[in-house]
Amino acid sequence: MRVTIPSRSPRTEVSPFPTRSALDKAAVSGLGDADPVFDADAATRLVLLAIASAVLRARRARGWSQRRLAAEAGVSQSMVAKVERVAIPDMPIATAIRVLAPLDVPFALHLPAPVVHRVTRDAAHARCIAHVIRRLERAGYAVASEVEVSGPGWTGAIDVLAFHPVAHVLLIFEIKTEIHDLGQLDRQLGRYERRSWEVARALGWRPRAVTAVLLVLWTAENDRKLAADRAWFVRRFKLRARDLGRLIDDPEHVPDRGVRGVAMLDPRSRRARWPIATRLDGRNTLAPYADRTAFLAGGRVA
Repeated sequence: MRVTIPSRSPRTEVSPFPTRSALDKAAVSGLGDADPVFDADAATRLVLLAIASAVLRARRARGWSQRRLAAEAGVSQSMVAKVERVAIPDMPIATAIRVLAPLDVPFALHLPAPVVHRVTRDAAHARCIAHVIRRLERAGYAVASEVEVSGPGWTGAIDVLAFHPVAHVLLIFEIKTEIHDLGQLDRQLGRYERRSWEVARALGWRPRAVTAVLLVLWTAENDRKLAADRAWFVRRFKLRARDLGRLIDDPEHVPDRGVRGVAMLDPRSRRARWPIATRLDGRNTLAPYADRTAFLAGGRVA
């Protein structure tokens, strides 16, 4: 949330996460002998301080008394005094607008919509997740699926979060049946990497290392996508299928922090080394499915 009070002087922007020192400085520099109400939450306090400072400065710049402003705004003088003293912790926005209007100080409130990483709840995606969970549990991992995570302005869900209780290694699996927005994928993985430490602790896990892995349904369509954007994938995903297989089987030797892995996935496969090499690894074998729809239909590439 950002509250902006434009005026003829430089505008004041209010962060939704103020510190107590910021509140104290605002009270001292802008309000003089004001008596801020500190029993409101931090964001509310700073909004009220910004409003009080704007009213006080604009009124003094015009040479108006509190009584004159009250008459112009159609409120009582005591109301103006309380606004300037930050003495109304639950002040309605309508009251702030009413007091600011005669001073030609517009009140603007901007609430950006959060970025939501939606979970694809289709049969193909669900089957991929179930396959990964089974394989990881057999390898001795504790597993959680569709783990909700959030941060400032965004929410999402980690498809599979796996923790090895002996090696204390945490693996983040993002599973895609189709690849679309690469930039969004990169940002999504970054957010999950940053928040996964906190999420793991909430689950009672204490990881010493975190690695993010992108698993893509093995289709001809996805093969073409990886080939078309080969340079992008090579830069951002250093671990290949063979590396991931070794990491899953022997998590004592973890990659450097921030190094990600990518592999293909076939939920119908029974192969022991289930992370499948991509075209980035030089694999020439044809994909078993044309696309996600063909996988759901059970059809295979001729």
